[in-house]
Amino acid sequence: MGQPKSPGRRPTASENTAMIKRNNMERLLHFYLELYSSSDDKRGKRMPGTNQDKRTTVFDRETYVKMLITIARADKHNSLPEYRFIRKQAIQLGVNYEQVLKDTDKDFEIGSQQVSRLTALRVLKDAIMIASMDGNFSLPEKQKLYTYAEKLDIPRTDVDDLETLVEQLRELDQRWKDLVAGHPDE
Repeated sequence: MGQPKSPGRRPTASENTAMIKRNNMERLLHFYLELYSSSDDKRGKRMPGTNQDKRTTVFDRETYVKMLITIARADKHNSLPEYRFIRKQAIQLGVNYEQVLKDTDKDFEIGSQQVSRLTALRVLKDAIMIASMDGNFSLPEKQKLYTYAEKLDIPRTDVDDLETLVEQLRELDQRWKDLVAGHPDE
């Protein structure tokens, strides 16, 4: 989406605009997640009996990519589009995707690492993006996502909020594409 059709072709102005807009929306969502993930205590989101006190406050780029790879591998229906999405995320973060893909052990367990709330929320947001790439965020996919959230100490209500944000992001993206395309009656 928004990428040139062939390796030698330069993107059109509308493709460039769409890519810039998409990147800006991702940055805005990342900023939102960072803003609201740094104040768990103030928002009353600290879950009793969890290890959130031991969390780091730093966004862990490599662990984020490893977790997305693990999530993608867990669904046998995932294919090239899902892995392209993860690769794009890794490249944008300056992570060597091919190396992390190769190094991510099949036994890598989500939740076995201490990660920041920001890292956990970003993983879950992008897991929703991956799961809904086919236009259908099914109940089994949602249940799997709740399992990941539980391992990452993220409440279900936050996962539901992320799902809403992702849907709004997609709607905004579609509105932008419609605007760039112009009106058919013009």
